[in-house]
Amino acid sequence: MMPVGNVKQTNVQMRHAVLGCHEGYHLLSAQEVILKSVLESESRIALIAGPKHDPFQPVFGITSIAAISELMARHETEIVPTHDAGRAVRLAMYAAQSGQKALALVPNSMLDQTIAG
Repeated sequence: MMPVGNVKQTNVQMRHAVLGCHEGYHLLSAQEVILKSVLESESRIALIAGPKHDPFQPVFGITSIAAISELMARHETEIVPTHDAGRAVRLAMYAAQSGQKALALVPNSMLDQTIAG
């Protein structure tokens, strides 16, 4: 029997609660590592932008979880899915021009065309 007042967390909630932890050892997925590195950055990162398809679709997928979106909002980090990597780079550039830090997610397969274009 559970003590009164305790709320049982779902596996999903417990799994993603580690992103808000400041200490300890946790095994993270690739998408969680991207978000955790943004949260742990010494400089506040205002924007994460990238194409909402493979390989970054999971990053945008876990941000639909309420606990994750609330955590990112508390850190004042906006996560913006784009149609292509070029748009992600332009959004990051605009953020940088306004004095903010940003992260553009660019798939390796699109890196050459994104830089050239």
